[in-house]
Amino acid sequence: MGDNGTAGRADTGTDFAALIAGLLVEMLGELGTAPFPLDEVRTEGSIRNRDLVELGLGSLDWIRLALRVGEETGLELPEEVLVDAGRRTVASWAEALLLASCPTPGTNPAEPLDQE
Repeated sequence: MGDNGTAGRADTGTDFAALIAGLLVEMLGELGTAPFPLDEVRTEGSIRNRDLVELGLGSLDWIRLALRVGEETGLELPEEVLVDAGRRTVASWAEALLLASCPTPGTNPAEPLDQE
């Protein structure tokens, strides 16, 4: 995933959930515990909203995953999505990265900024 010319950069068009899902499946494969195909992790809400520990990652593994996500996007995941089991999910991490990539905190990148 890393050598596609976009490593270390993120824009508001980035599909963070797909990126995280791909890195997660890659890591699970490295660990020999890939219980879900990539397409399912990308699309199934029940999988995207499960704690990464429930998907097969240990605490050091999800920290390594967070570092990989940071390397790929150039964005840092906020502490609360790393330590809160309810937010340590593909969906929550993608949402946190989307917010971090916004030009102004709290704005939706799909909506144009008001210019007066």
